[in-house]
Amino acid sequence: MGGTNRLVAGLLSVLSVLGTTARADEPDDSKVWNFTIGGGIAAAPHYEGADRDRFRLVPFGSISYDDTVKLGPDGLAVTVLKADGFSVAPVLGYGGGRQDSTDSNLKGLGTIQSAVTAGVILKYQTGPFSLTITPREAVTHSNDGFVTNFAAAYAWQIAPRVKLSVGPTLSVADGRYEQTYFGVDAEQSLRSGKRVYSPDGGVKDVGLTGALTYALDRHWLLQTAVSDRELVGDAADSPVVRSKNQASIATGIAYHF
Repeated sequence: MGGTNRLVAGLLSVLSVLGTTARADEPDDSKVWNFTIGGGIAAAPHYEGADRDRFRLVPFGSISYDDTVKLGPDGLAVTVLKADGFSVAPVLGYGGGRQDSTDSNLKGLGTIQSAVTAGVILKYQTGPFSLTITPREAVTHSNDGFVTNFAAAYAWQIAPRVKLSVGPTLSVADGRYEQTYFGVDAEQSLRSGKRVYSPDGGVKDVGLTGALTYALDRHWLLQTAVSDRELVGDAADSPVVRSKNQASIATGIAYHF
C-alpha cells in the first residue's frame, strides 16, 4: 500500500489484532467464528514523505474462522503452519497506490495504480513477545514493487482491562518500489520541475509503534495506535519527500463477538 493508505492500514491492523485479545475476560477458545467491527478517526501524512497530515474517518475490523482464516486490514490470510510459537500464513492484500492530486508536491508525477498484493505473514510468538516478518509483492501492477515489513512487539497487561503493546518496525523495499514511490524519471522531471532521481532498493524506514486497548466490557473496546517512522536511505533523499518523519495515529471504538 502507498501513502496514507499504507500508514492507516498498519495502525488499523494493530488495533484489530489487539481487539481480539484485550477483553475483560479471557476469550472463548472454543469459538469457531470471531468478529471485530468498529470505527474511529485517523491522522496520517497525505502521502509517504509528506509534511502535512490528513484526518479521516476510518472503519476497521476483522473476521476469523477457527483461528486459521482471517480477513482484516492485512488482507485475507490463511494459516498453513503453526508449531512451537511459529506460524506461516500466505496473505492476499490490496495496495492503494497514490493519486497525484493528493498533495501539491505530487503535481506532475502521475498516479500510481492500486494493486493486488501477495505475500506471507511469518510470525513467532512466545509469551508477550512477538516478531512478525511480512514480505509482499504487487501482482497486478508489478511496478508497485516488493516490500518486506519487520515488526517486533512486547505486550503488557498493565491492568485487568488495559493492554499496552510497543515495538520497533523496519521496512525494506526493492528498486521498483523505490523508483515508483520516490523516484523521478525524465518525463516526470519535465512535468513537475523536480530533478531526475533514481533510487536503489534497501532499508526504506525504521520506526516505533505502540497500541493501547481498554476493554469496557467483554465486547466493547476503546483502542488507540500510534506510529512514528523515519524514512532513511535513498527514500529519505528523494525530491518527492518533504519530511523524513512520518508519524500517524488512529483511535476508535470496536465491538467483538
